[in-house]
Amino acid sequence: MELIGREKQNTFPNHISDKSDRYSRAKTIDKVFAAAQTVKIDDKSIVYQSASLMDRYYQMNYKKDDMHMNLSDSYLTGFTSLFIASKNSEVEPLNIKDIMNHFL
Repeated sequence: MELIGREKQNTFPNHISDKSDRYSRAKTIDKVFAAAQTVKIDDKSIVYQSASLMDRYYQMNYKKDDMHMNLSDSYLTGFTSLFIASKNSEVEPLNIKDIMNHFL
């Protein structure tokens, strides 16, 4: 439950400074929202948890000189975080086949 409370306070991450990385993040979050609507995830907090998980992943692994978000990797990270967030909150969470059939 602590995670859900923190989601509402989520602001744009400071570790993403490059304009193309911000674009990749925005496109990925748009895709994750659309995917959640496709599989009829009604609880939007799951999508917010997904965005937070994705941001935390990049914050821990992001090195300004070494890594830039590539859009296809960003999508994969976004859908993986949606999968994990649904496992955390949903009574009937997404399964791998849903991810593969609808998103990849």
